[in-house]
Formats: sequence, structure tokens, C-alpha cells
Amino acid sequence: MKVSAGIFKEDSPFIRYYVPFGLMLISIFWKFNFIDYRDISMDEPFTIYHAQKDFKGMIDLLAKGEPNPPLFMILMHYWIKLFGLDPIAVRTLPLLFNTLTIPIVYSIGLRFFNSWTGLVAACLFILSEYQVFAGLEARTYSLMSLLVAASLYFYLIYLNDVKNKKALFLLILANLLLVYSHYFGWLVIFLQFLFTSVFSKNFRNALWGYIPVGTTLIGFLPLLPFVLNQFLRKTKVGTFLMPPRPSDYVNELYYFLNHKSVFYYALYILAAGALFFSLMLIMRRVIRFRKELLVLFLWWIIPYSFMFLISTKVPMFNSKYILFNSIGFYLFIPALFSFLFQQKFKWLNYLGGIILLTHMGIKTEILPNNYSYREIRNAVRFASGYKTDNCIFILHPYWSDLLFLYHYDRDVFTETNNLPARMKEKGIYNVWGLSNAKLIIEANPGKRVILVQDGVIHNPEGTFFPYFDSTFVQIDSAFFPQITHVSVYDPK
Repeated sequence: MKVSAGIFKEDSPFIRYYVPFGLMLISIFWKFNFIDYRDISMDEPFTIYHAQKDFKGMIDLLAKGEPNPPLFMILMHYWIKLFGLDPIAVRTLPLLFNTLTIPIVYSIGLRFFNSWTGLVAACLFILSEYQVFAGLEARTYSLMSLLVAASLYFYLIYLNDVKNKKALFLLILANLLLVYSHYFGWLVIFLQFLFTSVFSKNFRNALWGYIPVGTTLIGFLPLLPFVLNQFLRKTKVGTFLMPPRPSDYVNELYYFLNHKSVFYYALYILAAGALFFSLMLIMRRVIRFRKELLVLFLWWIIPYSFMFLISTKVPMFNSKYILFNSIGFYLFIPALFSFLFQQKFKWLNYLGGIILLTHMGIKTEILPNNYSYREIRNAVRFASGYKTDNCIFILHPYWSDLLFLYHYDRDVFTETNNLPARMKEKGIYNVWGLSNAKLIIEANPGKRVILVQDGVIHNPEGTFFPYFDSTFVQIDSAFFPQITHVSVYDPK
């Protein structure tokens, strides 16, 4: 029997349906207010641009080394056809994924622990700055969190009843969609293999438990050559990430709860819970341990720790990449509270949850400027103001072309068949470095040059400025946080 929370019964319609629906409404309307607060930037233009291509174009992109599976891009393809390319349109899709995660997280807590666990876990998810960012970014990460939550929910059902065919089908579906949304989803599949090996009562149950894992592997076979190619590519040339520092292991947990102090509040509450739990053991009170609590703990700690350790060789310990681990983390904290504060101390469970959520809410900053802030629209507007009939744009680095084009010329941005030719028609050139820029300038003598640099420090040949200052007359220049520098030059 489940323990009632407050005056409401656990199986009442209010607890089962109205509470999660209310949380969804609060979350989506609150976050929608910020949907255009940040410019489309970083990897978003890349995803949006390639999502315009047909299915063959997306598969070709995978063959060329695209690091993510195609599911999100395919969904975005049809979303764009319906709603267009504007920021609000393309970001509404990940926001919907973010919102749909809430009732699943809540239901895991409600079904396997109690309604208070579900409520606190769902609110931790809603208040998470990381999850807010992912829910307002046109990338795959909010979809991945949704599918990790769905996989966990159906796995826990199936773990308790391997004859539940509906749970089996939905678990396989969630797993397949998960590994087609991000390759790190395989860490979740490995966990299911591990849990089945540990928790199965007999060999027959183990065989049933391995069915979702094996079926997922079979369903993933069409993508296997691409993921092997991507893995070999990363091990040979590395990634843009640096190996994490030892302190980063704990720092990312701080960020899961928005702030270091919130993490310590959770530790203080857990320490108090451990004390009261010890008292119950001394009094020889019966303590019921649920294996689901261990599953929740291992669901986040194993992939989180693995990604940290392997990052010394192949760096991958990045806030976006590890974000899916926060699903188990947000559920484990209130579930552990409920386990430690039992019987006469149950009211302390409610108090601890309120204290934790209140402090996390106080520390919540929506899209803070110290996290991937970009003023791309202002930079492009500034550059466009100096456009003449006799000018060229030089974009550096080479891959910043889609970022610039999304804000500068949406018509060119939609060209998926012959983009370089369309850019050349418009006098827009993306360059690898200074030597490449010199060749373009020599081919366009006597023209004004508008230099747009997205991260000057990444130029391996050194800064462009000495060459331009000695060859041209600078008309204007401006820096736009956190990374874009625009300079306007006329020939001497």
C-alpha cells in the first residue's frame, strides 16, 4: 500500500492526473515567455539548416561525421514544414519535449514511491536551469531527457512484471527512440542489461529481461556503421572538449540543482534523514527497502561516473551530454528522502522537500548570461548596416556561415542544394583562416570588407587584425558578447 500525501489519496484523479497536468501548464507557459530571449546560436543553425533536407540528405550528413543520430532532425524537418523557421517555431518543438517529460517523472515517483516523491522530482526538473536551457534550444537534448524518463518508467514496470507485454512493447519503443536521438542512450540500455542480470530471480526471468536490450540492438543495426565511424573519428582527431578537472565531477552536480548551496541543503537533509533512519533501526522498526531506489541511484551515477572517467581519454563530460543523467538524479533525491524519513518522521520528508525546492527556486536564473550567451542578432544587424553594392562579407571560422545566414538572409539559409554558390552571389564567404581570406580579397579588389569573426582566438594563423589594419582603412568595429567581433574595412 502506498502512503497518502496530505489529505489526498494516492489513487485519486486529482493526484494522478490534475497535479501533473497543472505542472505541465505552469512549466510550458512560464518557459514560453523566454523562448526568444536568447538568439538562435551555437549549434542550433546547423540543426535547423540540415533539418530542411530530405531523408537522403540527413543520411549523407551522418556518413560525413554528424555526431548525433537523425531522430530529432527528422522530427524537426516535418515541424519546419508545418510551422516555419522562426525562432519561436523551431524552439517550440524541444519545449514540448521538455514539457512532456514532467508527467513521466511525476508518474515514476507516484507509482513506485509516493505522490510527494513525484511532485518534488517533477519540480526539481522544472526548476533546473540546465533543463530550461535544453527545453529552449533547437537541439536533441530535451528529446533525449524525455526518452530517458520514458525508458526508466517502462523499465521499472517491466522489472516488476516481465509478463507485462504492454510495458515490454513501450520499453522497446522508448529504447529505440532513445538510441536514435543520441548515441549516449546506449549507456541507459547497458544499465538495463546490468539490472536484469542482478535482479532476475531465475534464468527464465533473465531471458525475458534481456529481450528489450536485444531488440534495441537489432533495431539499431542500420545506424551501427555510422556510430562506429563517429567513434573512430573522435578517438583519432579528438573533440572540441577538454578533459574535466577532478572538481568538475561535483561541480556538475551543483549545476543540476542550479547552485552549490542547494546541493549542500540536499546533503544536510539527507544527513538528518540518515540520523532518523538510524534511530528507527535502533528501535527495531521494520524498514521496507525498494529495489527501485537502487535503480534510481545507479540510473544516474553509473553513466555520470563513466562519462567522467572516460573523458580523460575521449572528452565528453559536457553539461549537455550528461544532462540525461539528471532524470534519475531528480528522482533519487526525493525517493531517498521518503525512504529515510519513514513512519513518525514522515513530516520531515515534506519539510525537507519544501526547503529544497524553495532554495532551488530562489537560485534559479533563466538563461543566465554566463552560460553560452550570444548577441548574434545585434552583430548581424551591425554588419548589415555597413552593406553596400560593392562589399563582401568574410566569415570566420568556416563553420559560422549558417549562424550568420540564419540571421542575415533567411532565403539563402533555405538553400540546401547549392549553398556555396548562393553565398557567392550575395558576396558572402566563409574562410578557414587568414590565407584563405587573402585569396578572396584578391579576387574581389576594391571592395569594402565586412569581417565577422565568431571567436577570434580560434584562428590558428593568428589574428586577422594586423593584416587588415595594414591593408585597409577601418571604418568601424564592435564586439558583441560573448564571442562575435565585427569589423568594417574600406580599401586604402
